[in-house]
Amino acid sequence: MKQRLADASRDFFNAIGAEMSWISVGKPYNARFKYVVVMYGLLNRAIKDLVETKYGTQTWIDIAGQVGPDALDFIAMKVYPDELTYDLVRVVSEVSGLTQHQVMDAFGEHWITYTGHVGHGDIISIMGNDTITFLRNLDSMHSRLMSIYTELEPPKFLIHDKGDGVYVMEYHSHRPGLWPVVIGMVRGLSAMMKQQVSVRLVSAKTEPVGYDTFELIVKD
Repeated sequence: MKQRLADASRDFFNAIGAEMSWISVGKPYNARFKYVVVMYGLLNRAIKDLVETKYGTQTWIDIAGQVGPDALDFIAMKVYPDELTYDLVRVVSEVSGLTQHQVMDAFGEHWITYTGHVGHGDIISIMGNDTITFLRNLDSMHSRLMSIYTELEPPKFLIHDKGDGVYVMEYHSHRPGLWPVVIGMVRGLSAMMKQQVSVRLVSAKTEPVGYDTFELIVKD
């Protein structure tokens, strides 16, 4: 079982481009964020796929043109500066009329379906057949990945069972501001699992320390 999980974890890493590799540097990107991160290219490719799916290829070309010459396409396993990703979110927001939070939420949901399309082997059956089990197993998967990919510093998910289908989830990350992505991801994951799971933000962290808190309700 442990070997199957390790093998599936490697497959998942290769499929999704390592999720986010959190690498702290000295200078903040802007006043809201205390650390700068680098993003793997598949994240940006997922944003591109989201835009092309909803608004068409020409809209993506227009957005990429506003962001810069490196934004037209991305290599999945290449590391790109985080400024590029945040610029994409900003310009998508301006073009679509959505808020940046709405763009990140939509990206989080699309991220689940997109990684499913690019392939993740047997990861779903290994990680669990329901949303809560899958979320609970993420840290185990990330721990195994860290033994292979030593620079990976993934977020942590802590799930607390409050009874009657109510759960409190802590999302521990190096930086604030990603809670809309998490909400979208939970919604996309529950849809993939064919479950009805409502998710809402309880509290968002605003400093490098602390964590975002969510309430999840699993409906029969």
